Amino acid sequence: MSKALAGYLLGGGFVLAVTIYGAMISNTLLKQDQELTFKTPMREFTDLLNEKLAYNVFALRSTVQFFRSSETVDKYEYDSFVRLVMEQSQNIAVMAYFKFHKIYPRSFGEGDLVPVYWSRFDESKGMFAEVVLPLVMDNLRQNISRIPGDAVATNIFTIGNDGKYYSFVLQRIGRDNGFLGILVDVSYALEQILNNRIAQNYALFETDTIPPRKAFSSADYIESQHNYMRNASFDDSLFFFDRQWQLYSYQKTPPQKILMYAAIPITGFFLGILLVYFVWFAIRLKVINHEKETALSHLHFAQEKIIEAEKLSAMGLVVAGVAHEVNTPLGISITSLSHLEEMVDELRKDFEQGKLDSDSFADFLSSITELAELSLNNIRKASDLVSKFKKIDVLNNGFTQELEPVNIAGVLEAFVERFYCEHPDSIVKFNINVDASLTVVTYPAAILEIFSYLASNAVAHAFDYEQQHCEIAIDYPLPGTAHRFQFKDNGTQFDKSLLHRVLDPFFTTKRGAGYAGLGLSVVYNLVTNKLHSDIQIEHDEGFCVAFDLKDLQ
Repeated sequence: MSKALAGYLLGGGFVLAVTIYGAMISNTLLKQDQELTFKTPMREFTDLLNEKLAYNVFALRSTVQFFRSSETVDKYEYDSFVRLVMEQSQNIAVMAYFKFHKIYPRSFGEGDLVPVYWSRFDESKGMFAEVVLPLVMDNLRQNISRIPGDAVATNIFTIGNDGKYYSFVLQRIGRDNGFLGILVDVSYALEQILNNRIAQNYALFETDTIPPRKAFSSADYIESQHNYMRNASFDDSLFFFDRQWQLYSYQKTPPQKILMYAAIPITGFFLGILLVYFVWFAIRLKVINHEKETALSHLHFAQEKIIEAEKLSAMGLVVAGVAHEVNTPLGISITSLSHLEEMVDELRKDFEQGKLDSDSFADFLSSITELAELSLNNIRKASDLVSKFKKIDVLNNGFTQELEPVNIAGVLEAFVERFYCEHPDSIVKFNINVDASLTVVTYPAAILEIFSYLASNAVAHAFDYEQQHCEIAIDYPLPGTAHRFQFKDNGTQFDKSLLHRVLDPFFTTKRGAGYAGLGLSVVYNLVTNKLHSDIQIEHDEGFCVAFDLKDLQ
């Protein structure tokens, strides 16, 4: 009897331990399931949302820079530039250029802002001026003292009963250049990313008030931040100009899933620890693999969005590079021509008043000759820069010839001969190790352009002025390979820390010396797009460029 009681107690204790253990496993798996199927995707969604909101900063700053880089901007120029910006960011509902109705207000906040130019996808200017402006002007007047340095965003508001939520951002262009404002459809950005099966219930709170104000909610049953803090399964911060918002989301666990996890300890109690554990483990392994595949799919989706954002950022860098290179010569030309215009006006006045004499006219001729020469030189410089910029598009830059057999040794011989003709005083020596019998079906013009750009880059950036032994080694095929081409110099001037940027368009270490930073970028495009190869950049006792040069037939 005592043995039976001990057996019952031991069995009961074992079953109880299995049940408790099963309950603990069920709770842990439920949390892991929530982390895998909800929290991790939500973090990716909020990162994408912050990326999308950050592009509004880029759009506003690039348009402000557009105004600042020009003395005057007419309606056509404004519409053309803003149309490009708004096509990339569809959550910008309105972009407008404002000025005070008083020309020189004594302090910020005097007078009302009047829209001069505006752009939007639909509706009329009257709707914008009569409905949107009154909603945001009171808030802007309270923050107008902050506008000279930074952009200022309003609280989130609605317009009519369209069910959309907006925030208006205003930034001063300059003391006399007015303001630039954008009306951002916040609900569009949220719905575009968060309207999915995972993020069904979410709300956005503005945290600059105490208590925080609920600005937007996808669920009607949520009434306050307290309920969100108590029930929310996930929360994260969103950043919009000078505002910080808090995003809360609640995962509503289906009853079927709750019952599924509760079945683990119940099944363990009735069927026994060993049988239930192995059966449950096999089932759970299949479920976890499915959840991992789903999470991986969401991760790929997020990566594609991040790549799109990086492409937009790269476009902004190219625009900034073009503006930086072309702005200086054009600015000098505009200044010279403006001064020339003033001199002509003065000469006309002297002529009309009978004060014009031979000395004044001679001075005028001397000055106008210098100004015309200065303007013409800078306009030619700007034209040369634009011609260099066109070479970035190597797919449409004139290489229209068809594939043909090319003897690499012969092309190199012609290249070296041309190099010394263009640089008769050069001390650079070429050490060429090329199999003279090799013939490759490729584009000879592209090959010659690659050699020219690599040699020009080495002369300009690799060799120090005091370096006596300057050598460029060209090997094809590289020993131990079948089609590897290598171009290497022994220059000592290159900084290894800049190796990761040498292929970027407009990157140069000698911008003040007249270099636009396009050489290696053109080489990269030629190798990848015309020769269909991958380029490798290294620096080991000199700058080295290598790629596969093989038949394209």
